[in-house]
Amino acid sequence: MLDEALRADLLVNGLGAAGTLGHLGALVRTRPRSPLERRVLFLVALLAVMLVVREVSWVVTRVPWLASLELLPATLLPLAMTLFTEGLLRRHLPAPVKVFVLGLTLVLVVVNLSGRLATDSLLSVAFPVALLFVMLVLAGFVALRDRGSLSLAENRLCAAALAVGLLNVPLALSDFRPVFGFPPTRMGAIGVLALCHLLARGTAALRSGRAVLGFLAQVAAWAIVATAAMLALLGRWSGHDIALTLPVALALVLTLNLFEHLRAQQRFSRSQTFLRWLASDESPDLPAFLSALEHCPGLDDPLVVGEPELARYDREEVLTRLRRLGHDCTLARLRREARRGGERTLGAAEQLVDLLERYQMTQVALLSERPLQLLLVNRPGLADSDAVLELRLIARRARALARAGGSHA
Repeated sequence: MLDEALRADLLVNGLGAAGTLGHLGALVRTRPRSPLERRVLFLVALLAVMLVVREVSWVVTRVPWLASLELLPATLLPLAMTLFTEGLLRRHLPAPVKVFVLGLTLVLVVVNLSGRLATDSLLSVAFPVALLFVMLVLAGFVALRDRGSLSLAENRLCAAALAVGLLNVPLALSDFRPVFGFPPTRMGAIGVLALCHLLARGTAALRSGRAVLGFLAQVAAWAIVATAAMLALLGRWSGHDIALTLPVALALVLTLNLFEHLRAQQRFSRSQTFLRWLASDESPDLPAFLSALEHCPGLDDPLVVGEPELARYDREEVLTRLRRLGHDCTLARLRREARRGGERTLGAAEQLVDLLERYQMTQVALLSERPLQLLLVNRPGLADSDAVLELRLIARRARALARAGGSHA
């Protein structure tokens, strides 16, 4: 017979596993993937496996190999979190930090495979302490990031990820209740669900770290209501009952909210919303269409630059490169070209990188050649399979209106 604490643990963890698997499925269906998206996929897949294996190992006890299997995904978390942090910051962490994390991960994996990590009392304490240390170090790098080297959208993503990461520190430590003796319910799965919400909601969750905490506070309020309803049905109002029931209600609200959001995304995808906006737009000329871009769904902080802003750049080089790259003209790709490109592409790539960094944008598209006008947009490197297609349609519509205006003239 399972005791009440273990039943609460299993409910919280099971709900977390269900929500994380749902989000993982949405990530797997997304094509193509940026470097940050691949790191997110690795981290979320690792967390999903951890929660699923943990659910089994908590029920089937006294099986040594299962206890080691439960900890295996967790021993890889320092590496996965470091890769995710580098993706957020768009730069490598200092070499000593990377060597330390890689060494720590290898040691934890080897010790766990030997069976000692789940049984040795000293290692059982050292493991969560090591995880806590890595999380705090990574949080420090995100908090002290060079904001000038990141776009506005990337800074928003970093702030939101930092808020969720700091929230995850006490929640992750609660999973080591057998080591520390508290709290009554293990709540690491709640932190994983909060991370999935951040990654799934994109722009709505990236305004600031305060916006993320505001959303989580709203979820907590719903959880309190659900807790009160469950305790009223059970007729039990002791402090111990509240401590067991509140985490379950919180995990339930987060999971249901996440599934509802994923279903809404699938049913009313941004591409459908964008196509409805494009079909309803009746702009008679290019200036009217550029004004309408402010209301384009999913297009965050669009900026149109023209001849005066582009006077410092070589017009023909920039135009040639934009025609060749089409609409996959992202800051990441241009930076790679600026580092490794030949003489044919190096000058244009460096100029376009300078333009995007100057306005803190991440992608550029050609709207018209005469007069020269470019659209700069701000997108973090999260999953967005339709972004290139949407930008292509915007650019084609703009150039068609530009040609029509030129012919009328």
